[in-house]
Amino acid sequence: MGQGANWGGADFYPNAEIGSDKQQAGDDPATFTACRTPIAFFPISNYPRTGSTAQIRGIFQNTSLTSNTYTCGIGLYAQDPDIGEIMYAYANAGANGRHLSRLLHPVPSLAPVQD
Repeated sequence: MGQGANWGGADFYPNAEIGSDKQQAGDDPATFTACRTPIAFFPISNYPRTGSTAQIRGIFQNTSLTSNTYTCGIGLYAQDPDIGEIMYAYANAGANGRHLSRLLHPVPSLAPVQD
C-alpha cells in the first residue's frame, strides 16, 4: 500500500470497495468488516481534509463488470497499527443505490476538429 493519512489512530489508504449490500432487519454496519456482497475495489484519487472533515474522491469504472448490477454500499479501508487492514468506514444508500451497466464498448474520445 502507498502513503496514507492518519485518522483516529488508523492510517487511511486510498482504497474503497463497492457492493450491492441490501441491508436486512437487525444489521449493524458497525460490525461489518467488508461489503457483504462485494462488486469491486477502486482507488481513491484524493482525500483533502479540513479539520475533522474529509472529502473522499474516487472514480469507479465499470470496465470490469461482467453483468449489470445494483450497488448501494461503499467501504473505505485503513491500516490499523494493531490488527492490520480494516474497513474504516461504511455507508449504504439502501433503496437509493444505482444500477450499473457493464461497459460493452469503449466510449469514444472527442478530438478537436482542425480547420
